[in-house]
Amino acid sequence: MDTVVEQLYRSIGWLGYQICTLLALPGFMLFCGYKLLQNKSFCEQLSQRFGRVKQNRAGSKQSRLVFIAEGVGELQAVYPLVQKVAQQENVEVVIALQAVDAMQWAKKQTISAQLVYLPYDLLPIAKQWVAALQPTAVVIMERALWPNLYLAISRLGLPMHLISARMSPNSARFYRVMGSFFSAVLNLLDHVYVQDQLAYETYQGLGVDAKKLSIGGNLKYAITAVTNEQYQAMRCLRTAWVGEEQDQVCVLQGVSTHFPEEAMLCQLAKSLTRQGDKPVKLIIVPRDISRAEEIRAEVIKQGLQVRLESDGGLTPQTEVLVVDAIGRMKHYLAWADIAFVGGSIIAHGGQNPLEPILMRTAVITGPHTFNFRTQWQEIASHGGDLRADGVEKLAELVQVHLGTHAQRVAHAAKLAKVLDGRAQILQDYYKVCMQMVSAEAGKKALGLA
Repeated sequence: MDTVVEQLYRSIGWLGYQICTLLALPGFMLFCGYKLLQNKSFCEQLSQRFGRVKQNRAGSKQSRLVFIAEGVGELQAVYPLVQKVAQQENVEVVIALQAVDAMQWAKKQTISAQLVYLPYDLLPIAKQWVAALQPTAVVIMERALWPNLYLAISRLGLPMHLISARMSPNSARFYRVMGSFFSAVLNLLDHVYVQDQLAYETYQGLGVDAKKLSIGGNLKYAITAVTNEQYQAMRCLRTAWVGEEQDQVCVLQGVSTHFPEEAMLCQLAKSLTRQGDKPVKLIIVPRDISRAEEIRAEVIKQGLQVRLESDGGLTPQTEVLVVDAIGRMKHYLAWADIAFVGGSIIAHGGQNPLEPILMRTAVITGPHTFNFRTQWQEIASHGGDLRADGVEKLAELVQVHLGTHAQRVAHAAKLAKVLDGRAQILQDYYKVCMQMVSAEAGKKALGLA
């Protein structure tokens, strides 16, 4: 009886999802029409959103591997893997993206790959999109969940793997409420390679078949760290703003900040400047760069001199720089002495601490880090977990543990230990990709696909 009920609930879930996507379609079309009137170049994106992808694969002997990465963070994490796969002469790479800013970042990179937008997730549109691309196999990065697209790919019998998978506690709670529907969706995947044991247990708790689960590691550990020469070249660019001496000025950076953390960081910078013997300058990289003007207004309200990156003309008098461009985090982390990981003062659960660690930056955080619990447990095991709640406690933390350049360098070295032994992760995922392509090519050669 339980099996019958689950099957019924699952079919109702699918039906409910189809109804929701259909009801949302007119609104989506109106939005697309508005964007098209604003900018005629939106036409290509619009076509791809509705499944019309231009292709000419006649006579091609290459396998085609499609990587799905929703946003900039997922794209930057999977990019080293995409580069490695794209070097194979017998494999053609396609990168499918959801976010416009991810597409903008991708177009600035030098890689031999076709870039396309993901389709609106209605089954006929998803089927048309897949038929146009004619993929050999599909690799999904981290967390993208597109029920109808998954179904369209699965019905064609194409291998489809989710790699470096993770799920926040909030998302997991939502999927559990939806019950068998999302379990069915996730089980359309041929395999799920999760980041760690916690993610393994989460996906298993959502009903993913244990035979389809493996711990593959966090691909963000494979984000290319800069060489010492590159790092020094990037860091030298800050001298016009703060001077040449390492301890002359301390630069604090807010990484992927959320409201109202920017105001708190302004107060922290002012507090550290008052209590210390050197000025503290602040770089704010918000999670949502569309908030840049709002943040500028808040900084002015705090009584500090501020400029947006797009303004140009950074001077020694500037106390706060607000970054309002995509893909600039790494550049400014080279300028920073201390990075505060955003989303951690509020109960959002924190952002990923790995990027500042890769850029040799000392890291502090607020109390809420449950989105990246495993990473912070590893950081704590190396004695690098510096966290506090509120301006006064954070100021005390910085003064005691990170007050000098030597202390900050020593702390960054502790953090770097979490990267030890992780170089193999990229190679392991590369092997997964090549096995998918080879297996499907073998089927075709035998006339089984």
